[in-house]
Amino acid sequence: KYYFAKRGIEMKHPIQVIQWNNYFKPQSVLDLGCGRGPYLYFWHMFASAYGIELSSWAVNNAFCRNIHLGNVSDNWDAPTAKVTKYDLIIAIDILEHLNNDDLDKTLKNMSGAGDKFLFSIPFVGDVNLLADKTHQQFKTKEEWIKLISSYGIELSEPPQDWLFKEQILIGKRLNIQ
Repeated sequence: KYYFAKRGIEMKHPIQVIQWNNYFKPQSVLDLGCGRGPYLYFWHMFASAYGIELSSWAVNNAFCRNIHLGNVSDNWDAPTAKVTKYDLIIAIDILEHLNNDDLDKTLKNMSGAGDKFLFSIPFVGDVNLLADKTHQQFKTKEEWIKLISSYGIELSEPPQDWLFKEQILIGKRLNIQ
């Protein structure tokens, strides 16, 4: 509860969703570790959007619907039976919170259930990485690129006009156009 209690919707949320939507143009979006759903709140204007969140408090106090209570490393059938493959899966400030086993399961799930990906990760050198005591992964940008790429996801840099581009990687499954 305390992790989310003071986190609300900020101006960055609609700006980022508009930037991401203009780039990816997804029909379906899955937001991993979405908290109370500040990004999902705006994704609903553009796409069928779903979230998975571990905190029952965050789900019960969500800004929008379609947030499933669950662990991002578990089976993803629960958010919606209608969608088994997502045009875009976003992992905003979540991967660094996972232990090695859950990180492996989550990246496998992502590569199997998504076509395109957006990752926001504090890399080694970012003061935010050490500021949060719940972080378990401390990797350089190059280490993250190597790890994520090993799951069949081709990564690239985001457009230069995106907010927080320094900690964002975009990707696509290797076997799609």
